[in-house]
Amino acid sequence: MKSFFKMVFANIVAIIIIAALFGISLIMMIAASAFSNPSKPNLKDQTVLTLDFKTNIIDSPAEDNEGIFSLQSNSKNVMIYDMVEAVNHAAKDDKIKGISLETDGMQAGLTQLDALRRALEDFKKSGKFVFSYGNTVSQPAYYLGSVADRYFLHPAGAIDLKGLSMEVMYLKEFADKYGIGLEIIRHGKYKSAVEPYMRNDMSEENREQLSTLLNDVWNTQATKMAASRKLSAEQFKMITDSLYGAIPELCLKYKLTDQLAQKGEYEDFIKNKLQLKEKDKLAQVSFSKYIRTFADDKKGDGEIGVLYASGAIYGGEGYDEIYAENFVKDIRKLAKDEKIKAVVLRINSPGGSANASDEILFELQELKKKKPLVVSFGDYAASGGYYIAMGADRIYSEPNTLTGSIGVFGMIPYFKDLANRNG
Repeated sequence: MKSFFKMVFANIVAIIIIAALFGISLIMMIAASAFSNPSKPNLKDQTVLTLDFKTNIIDSPAEDNEGIFSLQSNSKNVMIYDMVEAVNHAAKDDKIKGISLETDGMQAGLTQLDALRRALEDFKKSGKFVFSYGNTVSQPAYYLGSVADRYFLHPAGAIDLKGLSMEVMYLKEFADKYGIGLEIIRHGKYKSAVEPYMRNDMSEENREQLSTLLNDVWNTQATKMAASRKLSAEQFKMITDSLYGAIPELCLKYKLTDQLAQKGEYEDFIKNKLQLKEKDKLAQVSFSKYIRTFADDKKGDGEIGVLYASGAIYGGEGYDEIYAENFVKDIRKLAKDEKIKAVVLRINSPGGSANASDEILFELQELKKKKPLVVSFGDYAASGGYYIAMGADRIYSEPNTLTGSIGVFGMIPYFKDLANRNG
């Protein structure tokens, strides 16, 4: 018995020691990540800026919620503003001769894609090249990559080009079956957020608005892709409807790509474009490294504060979304800070609590009395997300921003039938 307790005690001590060592290691990793100051890379002449999209493109720091175990990872989320700024700066940088896009695995919203696509179009006006390479290419990735001067596809690759669709899951029958009741009040026939709990099929109003949205977004994207690939609207529609993007040879035949090439052949093509010799090494710099070469050049006398409103709107305190109490504190700090000469509010929100939205709007109106306030819309600025923008001097929206306010709703669940069925 004594030996048994010794063994148990030894195991407990071992677990405590291992946990302590793990905690110390974790703290050291966090400290190293927080205080590390990477040096500026030295760019060589004839360098190519590489945008490889191995990470998510995010709209605000609030969306950068990767776990602590990713601190030492090379795969980090990147802000769309930083990426656009890097492209704009590269257009004026004599050492940057072109941009290479590698869009596999890219994840970004519609407005982020539009912002980056415009930046690449402006970059091309500098006379520098933009090339794109893909293997398994999603439709958003092709929307961005098609802006390139030349598009390269892996010989066994594919382009998932098939248009847009939406699906809605209806839950009323499920709720009725299990005795879950829902008391729903809504104003506005197009306020469809609660519709899946009210019926088992799509209303004509919701079908109308979703169809209008999809057609508008797709027509805009299809027109831009067709123009970039020098195809007519009719040709591009035929290619999309026929799913020719699934077969690499048809991608080449119907001008979705300029060349089928292995990755090494693609890099050789870039070297030839730069008139490098076979023995010369292709100089490339990643976006994350390149932005460090000019990050310190942005300092000035006056500062512009940027406030991000990302996620649903709630009352009280919280993190990761827009919580009124926290957000109001941030607004007041910006209002009091004399170094801040103006404020940009970036909104990417579908809305939420009416009371919380009203609290935020009031504070923004107070802020506007002291300094200029400009609003920029991301993918969403709907309902409460649009309401809080009304305090701004000016509002700027992307063409594909889903914005406006079409009503309100309330929903309270009750479980009377469920309780009766189960005694």
